[in-house]
Amino acid sequence: MPVALKAQSTVEPLHCSLKTEPVWIDIHCWHNGQQSQIHWNLFDRLVRFEDSKLSVDYAYDPLGRRIHKYSNAHY
Repeated sequence: MPVALKAQSTVEPLHCSLKTEPVWIDIHCWHNGQQSQIHWNLFDRLVRFEDSKLSVDYAYDPLGRRIHKYSNAHY
């Protein structure tokens, strides 16, 4: 679903907001009152997902292959 959200030109009906920065793309989504954040870098690679229960960070090598995934559950 994050890819579909990113491809849409308007994200208002899905209760999401799109914020672009020089280094990354942020999408903030709300589902059942819970907010989640999804971050992509300029190479269109997912680098972080975060919500109230989970945060996940990803790292890539120079060829674009994911080499690291760190997840942390929030209780």
